Amino acid sequence: MKRFVKRVLMDNGHQTLVLQGVIHIAPAEFYQKLMDEMKKYHELGYTIFRENPLAGAEPKNPAEREVLYSVSELTPEIADYLAPMYGLANQRHLKYPEGTIDADMEGNEFLQKSAAIGVTTKDFFSSKMFQNWEILSSEQKRMRVQKYAYKQKKFPIILKLFLKGKIKKLFGLYLTERSQAAVNVILSTDFEKGYITYGNAHLKQIISGLQGRGWTIVSSEVHST
Repeated sequence: MKRFVKRVLMDNGHQTLVLQGVIHIAPAEFYQKLMDEMKKYHELGYTIFRENPLAGAEPKNPAEREVLYSVSELTPEIADYLAPMYGLANQRHLKYPEGTIDADMEGNEFLQKSAAIGVTTKDFFSSKMFQNWEILSSEQKRMRVQKYAYKQKKFPIILKLFLKGKIKKLFGLYLTERSQAAVNVILSTDFEKGYITYGNAHLKQIISGLQGRGWTIVSSEVHST
């Protein structure tokens, strides 16, 4: 299962930045290549950035705790079961050099806005997959994921319309607001050479945001994972 990611080099006259797209599941060799690359760039004095919407996040109520569980535990856990089915690895195994900067929303703001929308991982899968999830063995969870993960969840038409509005807000937060937050962190950081890994879907907006502040594209390529 090949996936394609972007790699873009940008410059603003006194700073350069390598933007490397990543995806949630990919061959382990792809993640190892990125870790080797980050280590090399870090040793050369590059400033390393990454996406991390949960940095400093401390949930203040049940709704925020549910968001934290959904993003930091449940979604990665499902990916851990899905990835090996395709001979792939999970992005959460990507390790970053010491001193890596989180180019993302502030964690508590992310939790608050996500909780206000009220959509979590469980909304996208059959409820049967999560019955007694916390007490299932690893093998039982793997079998549930294999059985239900790609079956479309059926919603009544009224609920579909309701969720459509919520999911639109969710994508606005997860994609647009977080991409802008990444741009803001990059612009406010003093560095000469930088390297950033970010979800491939975010790169178009991040690049556009930097271009609006005087950055230009030096080179751009798309390659297979």
